[in-house]
Amino acid sequence: MWELQFNGGAGFTYHDQYQLSHGPYVAADFHSGDSIAFDNISKSYSTTMYLDAFASTGHVSLIWTDTDPGDGTDVMAEARGEDYGTNLFTRTFRSDSSFTGVRRVGWTPDCYPTCQRRPAIVVIR
Repeated sequence: MWELQFNGGAGFTYHDQYQLSHGPYVAADFHSGDSIAFDNISKSYSTTMYLDAFASTGHVSLIWTDTDPGDGTDVMAEARGEDYGTNLFTRTFRSDSSFTGVRRVGWTPDCYPTCQRRPAIVVIR
């Protein structure tokens, strides 16, 4: 299940698992980060956390783990079409200038407040 409120009001909209996984948004909404639901963030390992996203104007991919493998890659959860399906893939979106870093506005990690994670987040506007 993925929940996003489209109009900025309280509450959420329910979406079945694997259905409407972008919510009522298109990839360009994630990429621009200027909606009521998303902020652009730095793509650095010190800023991103799991379930942040990398987005181009035509594709969105979720960061699956905080682990920095040291080679500029990330394990990403994404739907890549009929041939590949929805799965985990190792990708290099951090170095691809057509992708931006994105975080959901007001998102709190499920481990909060005991997360063992990196320093405070820098939001770019």
